[in-house]
Amino acid sequence: MKILVLPSWYLPSGAYFIKEQVLFLQERGLQVDVLSNLEVSITEHRTEYLTLPWKAFVANEDGILTYRGFTRFIPKSEKLNIHRWVTNTLKLFDKYIDEKGRPDFIHVHSAMWGGLVAALIKERYGIPYVITEHLGIMALQSDFARNQFPVWKNPFFEKAYQNADFVVPVSAQLMRKISEFAPQQKNWQAIPNIVDTDFFYFKKRERKHPFHFVCVNGYYEEKGYDILLQAFDEFCENYPSVNLTIAGENFENPRFQEILNLCKNKQKIIFTGEINREQVRDLLWSADAFLLSSRVESQSIAALEAMSTGLPLVCTEVVPEFMTPDYCGFRVPIENPASFAEAMGRMVNQIESFDGLKISDHIRREAHKDVIIEKIIGVYRQILLRK
Repeated sequence: MKILVLPSWYLPSGAYFIKEQVLFLQERGLQVDVLSNLEVSITEHRTEYLTLPWKAFVANEDGILTYRGFTRFIPKSEKLNIHRWVTNTLKLFDKYIDEKGRPDFIHVHSAMWGGLVAALIKERYGIPYVITEHLGIMALQSDFARNQFPVWKNPFFEKAYQNADFVVPVSAQLMRKISEFAPQQKNWQAIPNIVDTDFFYFKKRERKHPFHFVCVNGYYEEKGYDILLQAFDEFCENYPSVNLTIAGENFENPRFQEILNLCKNKQKIIFTGEINREQVRDLLWSADAFLLSSRVESQSIAALEAMSTGLPLVCTEVVPEFMTPDYCGFRVPIENPASFAEAMGRMVNQIESFDGLKISDHIRREAHKDVIIEKIIGVYRQILLRK
């Protein structure tokens, strides 16, 4: 099989898990290349906006043949930016096919807007494609998620999903919205993202005082930090001796600083900033439980990595139930600080009842690379059999 991976976003702007999946597919003997057109925003990438390459180029990145391009976005011009990104990605694909020939099929990560590009490529070249969907908003579990679909975008989503040869949501709950865009799409299978359980392995904790909660997520509205800090204040009224460590980026954001200034117990919170994988693992090993207050998640790799190390979690119901059975922690309603605070208290009181090794083994069974890669290759075989 010759596979071209087309991510809607890619490193260095996140999505390490996509590169990791490519490397694991290569380990199985498949030829997998990557075509990445990154959006560059002048507000978020002020320096890079001018300094990044203006022409497409080819690089070998850890053994992955990678065709790269960058599309500069124009402020307050979303429709134009989508058109420019799609046009530039098609040009990058033409460069790839001229130099490397046709792939057997394209593996898109997220319909927005790699799926639209793949649909246009299929019209022109007849190359089949599969979409792995990561967008948590597709689960429609909060007002925030439901408000992310202006009507003018519907034709783009419909074209991407309806013409896909296979759709792979990382959790079945994403099919709630996908099915609205493509009601006749019957070729789908939920396959979680890979968790590197060999790296995020179980380690027995020595219980220490005070109790140590941890959260590993940058500040964005969908992560629900306003809910978390309200819950933390309510929790601290009954449990004053506690620590909370938060790792991730964007906490200098003015909106978050407003939220933090309202937190009466902010002196008990440590912010590490963005840290590398080894530091994340060390932080997880130092903690007693993991917190996730999100309004939107497809499955939350951060939470699954924490569980892989043996941590129980307190999370909102955005995390799929099959990934978080009762013996892994507590799931609470979205947008409910009181319920979240109550579950934090239960976690402190019942921590000894959670078997960290059992939690870790559960994630290994569900998301180990061998399990997931075998399922993905099974999807590839189905696509090729239909050609």
